[in-house]
Amino acid sequence: MSLTLRSSSPLLASIQLAQIIVMALTTCIFCRSYINVPAVQAEQRFPCPACRKELLLYKCFSCMQVSAFNPAARPGSCPRCHTVLRGIAGPPPERGDVFIHNDNPLKVDYASWRALDLLVFRGSGVAYSDLNAAGFLAAADQRFPMPTIIRDKWLSRQVTTHMQTKNVLAWSKSFSKATEYAAGQIKGAFGKVTPGHLYFAHVQRGVDVTSEVRDFERKNALPPIAEGTQKEVLTPTLPKSRVLATWEVVKGRAFGNIQVQKKNTYDGEFPDQVMKKYQLIDKEIPLNTEFDFYEAGGKVDKLLAV
Repeated sequence: MSLTLRSSSPLLASIQLAQIIVMALTTCIFCRSYINVPAVQAEQRFPCPACRKELLLYKCFSCMQVSAFNPAARPGSCPRCHTVLRGIAGPPPERGDVFIHNDNPLKVDYASWRALDLLVFRGSGVAYSDLNAAGFLAAADQRFPMPTIIRDKWLSRQVTTHMQTKNVLAWSKSFSKATEYAAGQIKGAFGKVTPGHLYFAHVQRGVDVTSEVRDFERKNALPPIAEGTQKEVLTPTLPKSRVLATWEVVKGRAFGNIQVQKKNTYDGEFPDQVMKKYQLIDKEIPLNTEFDFYEAGGKVDKLLAV
């Protein structure tokens, strides 16, 4: 079926086509008319073109379709895909703190922050002295209005690989992966080198991504997928007081090797099991000794049973 615009003016025809493209089709909750409505990004009020009653237009966070509601009787879920509705700033706390999405088959759920006592790692180009008291914050992504775990892609949001996280502060349980990132932050040569920084921190409250995805798979009868190498732990925020150590890393003489040129530890109250793990790593990776971060990192991960 082809679309033909009849107009004596090519410019007018282009404008008409643009208006069609940016409109969405939905059904009025009052008169049941099939109507064109604005393709809203979140939600807005809009009068029905047929019966003139005011509608609340809502674009679903999951299926991306626009529905028209009675503003005085907002439903609890999307009528098209049954995903729980959320406000523009995210869902009410009782629905969870982290949104979980699976593309095919379409499945969604929520996870909540919970008590954790984990030693986590992060490679960074930012020195400890340059952090403010708030420490680390999540990187914003306007496509995702709340912290999100994507189990198996989300093509409509331009995410094409599985086990990704968005709009949330992510650390790693993998020393190897964090060391790789720290090595990637080493800049310069010939005596003018900016080191990479490897952070060790204690997460008290957050979400273990692999654990939550496994629960999601069990509830939805989905086969387990590979967790990948990130082994992420998500946190609402991580203040500077939760950082227990930082290491400065520079390149070694051998290609692909690095070495730790400085280790800093910080005062704080950290659980014994967290400190014991840090001390194990500290002993395994001595100062000013070159190492292959893939090989040594993998060995540390095995010692930590990651």
